[in-house]
Parts: sequence; C-alpha cells; structure tokens
Amino acid sequence: MENNKLYFIATKNGTGKKVEVPNSDHSEEEGLISDPENYIKLEEGDSIASCFDINENTPIFCITEKGVGLRFKPSDLRTMGKEATGLRIIKLEDGDKLLDSFEIKDEEKMKIITYGDLTTTLEANDIPILKRGSRGVTIIKLNEGDFVDDVQI
Repeated sequence: MENNKLYFIATKNGTGKKVEVPNSDHSEEEGLISDPENYIKLEEGDSIASCFDINENTPIFCITEKGVGLRFKPSDLRTMGKEATGLRIIKLEDGDKLLDSFEIKDEEKMKIITYGDLTTTLEANDIPILKRGSRGVTIIKLNEGDFVDDVQI
C-alpha cells in the first residue's frame, strides 16, 4: 500500500467503500475520479454522493439532508475491489439521503447551510468519532420541510 492512493466513495443511500489505486496508474486514478460509479456496485435508485482521496489518519465526516452527521475513522473500512457493493456507512432515517462526505481534521471548522437559510458553524472536534454504520448525531436542528443544502470547510 506504500505506493498506492486510497479513495473513499459514498452513495446517497449511505453505502461506501475504500478503494486502493496504484500511484503509478494515473489512468485508473482519473477513471475513478471521473466515473466513480464504475468502482462501486450501486443498488437500483442509488447514486454517488462523493468520491475523494483519503489519508488513513484523517477522520471522514458524512452529513445527511436531514442534518445528521457521522464522523468515523477510515480504518473502520476495509479496502474493497472494484465490483464490491460496499458497506453501510451511516444508518439513515426513512426519507433521508447522504448529502456529502469529506475528510476533516479536528481543528477545522465547517459551515452548514440549509435551504431555509439556517446556518451553523462548528468545529470538527465538537462531533464525536463514532463507528461506521451507526446512526450519527444531529448536527443542525431543522425546521419542518427544511433540509441541508451545503457544507463548507
């Protein structure tokens, strides 16, 4: 793994996986970035929420449209092959979807914005690191009919 890059792919239905790409294989890396659908077996009606390279030492943060967040260690995921479906990353409520995921260091801040113009800013270390596959924690309390629109680091 010394000469390889790791990528994390997450889907709207809360599934994800860690994929390893050789550093020397730039066409494979470009293919993963441009078409992550080819690197995870998607269930019917599911789609890609995010795909990015990861560092094993930096936690991954996932946020749902209903304002639930989960921060977990990349080591909670095993590296999987191209054809694998992946594992449950976050347990979603009915009607909720994974909006986005990204790496975030303890000292970094994020700004969460909703369609109803609610905004909150918090530090990553305010969110506990939990196990992959758990329910997560409420990051922002939403008004009826509102949902998270964007997260900025």
